[in-house]
Amino acid sequence: MKRAILKTLFCALLAAFSATAVQAADYHVTTAAELTAALNSAAASVEDDAIYLAAGTYNGNFKYNAVNSGGVSINAELGLNAEQVIVDAGGDAYALWLNGSNYYPSSSFKNITFQNGAGSEGLVSLVSGVTTLDGCIFKNSSNNGLSINSNGVVKIINSSSSNINLIGINVKSPNIIIKKNYSKSQFSRHVFTSYRRFN
Repeated sequence: MKRAILKTLFCALLAAFSATAVQAADYHVTTAAELTAALNSAAASVEDDAIYLAAGTYNGNFKYNAVNSGGVSINAELGLNAEQVIVDAGGDAYALWLNGSNYYPSSSFKNITFQNGAGSEGLVSLVSGVTTLDGCIFKNSSNNGLSINSNGVVKIINSSSSNINLIGINVKSPNIIIKKNYSKSQFSRHVFTSYRRFN
C-alpha cells in the first residue's frame, strides 16, 4: 500500500514537472507590434526560439537584448523570399539590433530584407554564438548594411547588399564562413576580418 502511494506521488510530481518544463517557442507574426513582443519573449528565453514573419513591411527600430542563454532564429514564413519580407528602419537608426554578448546565444536570419538604416546599420549583431545569414538583403542604409562583431562563428549564405553608403557587409569574427559564388565587384564594399574559411 505504501509503495503504491509513493508511486502515485512520484507520477504526479513527474507530470507536474513535465507540464511546467520550458520549451522552445515558435512565433508567427504579421505586425510590427507582434514582432516586438516576439523579440522580447525570445530574449528572455533559455530555449532556442523561432520567429516567422509573414509577407509585408515591418517598420521600426527593433531590438533583441538577450537576458538568457536561449538563441533566436528570425525567418520569412516558408515559401517567401527576402523581397517579400522587409524590416525597415525608416531612415532612423537601425532596423534590427541584437545584443547577446553576455550569454553567447546563437542567432540566424533567413530570407529577410533589412533596409533604410540611418546613422547606423540595417542589422547590427553583437551575438557571440553561431550567427547565420541565409538569403538576406541589406540595402539603402547611410552607414553599413550589416555589422557583426562576434567571438563565435559567422556564416553568410547567398546574402547581398546594395545602395549602402559605407560598407555593405562588415563582419569581425575569428571564424567566418562564406558560401556563394561572389564576383570580385561584389566584394568591393564588404569587409571580413579574421576569416578562416572561404567556400
